[in-house]
Amino acid sequence: RIFSGIQPTGVKHFGNYSGGFRQYAATQERGEAFFCAVDLHSITIEYDPVRAKELTANVQRAGLTDVVQVMSGDAFQQIPKVAGTFDFVFLDAWKKDYKRFLDLVFPRLDKGGLFLAHNVVNKRSEMGDFLDAIQKNPALWTTIVSPSGEGMSVSLKR
Repeated sequence: RIFSGIQPTGVKHFGNYSGGFRQYAATQERGEAFFCAVDLHSITIEYDPVRAKELTANVQRAGLTDVVQVMSGDAFQQIPKVAGTFDFVFLDAWKKDYKRFLDLVFPRLDKGGLFLAHNVVNKRSEMGDFLDAIQKNPALWTTIVSPSGEGMSVSLKR
């Protein structure tokens, strides 16, 4: 069994509820793990406006509108509109764009902040530039975990 609790610093962070945390919820339902977030403020950006509406409705039904914000549109346009820095980023987007996302948010990632990216094992051929960047950057400590065939990178900003 696994229990993982995250207490963010209170700084806004980006995460993909529909991609990343849904997996954790599914794992938790099988009784293998328990995940929680404490003192959370999360922003998720969904490109598809229909899915963004669905996510917003899910957040409202869960009573989380005070801590989870769903933005609709192109993340490359939306991220610059968000003020401040981030302490956690979860990336699950077009794989060829991973390096561009890293370049966009890394300067705003707090020291000690985490940058997680999904599908880094099964889609590695689509993101070589990103994998090189996270593994060779001396300002990052990176590991890749693969409890499933998809894999996830976990990078800590030093």
